[in-house]
Amino acid sequence: MKIEIIKADVPTINDHIYPKEELEKAIANIDDALVGRVDNVGTNPTKIDIGSIAFLVENVRMDEDSVVGDMTVLETPKGRVLQESLSSFRFAPAGTGQVDNAGNISDYTFLCVDAIVDGQDE
Repeated sequence: MKIEIIKADVPTINDHIYPKEELEKAIANIDDALVGRVDNVGTNPTKIDIGSIAFLVENVRMDEDSVVGDMTVLETPKGRVLQESLSSFRFAPAGTGQVDNAGNISDYTFLCVDAIVDGQDE
């Protein structure tokens, strides 16, 4: 299933802006599938709790001005939660990078993807 992870050059709910050029560079550095987490809003993306893993995202790429990928839901407890209420979730990147005073992201590295219930902050 194709999912949208983030739109380039559009402020997020946190007023961060991921420039398209930065996203393209970050995508070029992805070596393998990205792990997908559920219930991890605000947690450190460098420490992935195995109990939160719900899906994998492969073939991460730009599709016009959006980063998209192919999601496979896993047979895990959180994967079942995601599968049962997929329409309630949106997706957001989790990673590391720099944020300037205007909210622009640079030197970004994708670490994983979070499935977020609408209404939760990224």
